Amino acid sequence: MSQLATGSLWAVAFGVCFSLPGFASADDLNSNDAAPVFGPASQYDNGMQSSVAAHRSGFVLEFHKTEALNSKIWYHVGTLSGSNVTWGSSQYSGFFGYWPTVAISNEGYVLLVYSTNVSKDGSDLKYRSERSTLMEV
Repeated sequence: MSQLATGSLWAVAFGVCFSLPGFASADDLNSNDAAPVFGPASQYDNGMQSSVAAHRSGFVLEFHKTEALNSKIWYHVGTLSGSNVTWGSSQYSGFFGYWPTVAISNEGYVLLVYSTNVSKDGSDLKYRSERSTLMEV
């Protein structure tokens, strides 16, 4: 463990990330000016274990597990305008899983990763990838 803490590749990578332009610096992290200002929270659905990804086009995608005892994964497509998101209706993804996590690449590929078990121990990790035609790239 001490090898990771001093002089490791991770420590170097962390230091480089915070010194490159476009990344937060230590001063930014301690400044109130760098903190986002959120408006009031708005409810858009029920569920748990949610993950959200946004594309530069304003396309927003959210995945979550249903709050029912089953493990259905649902999603919402949204449009970001300023600090507001207009969400579409909840859609069943067609598969089951837990702890969904979503990312969208600059090119419009959506990558969804999820676990096959409610316990994070002993689960298989699955992924699905698809290029979305709903966003302009």
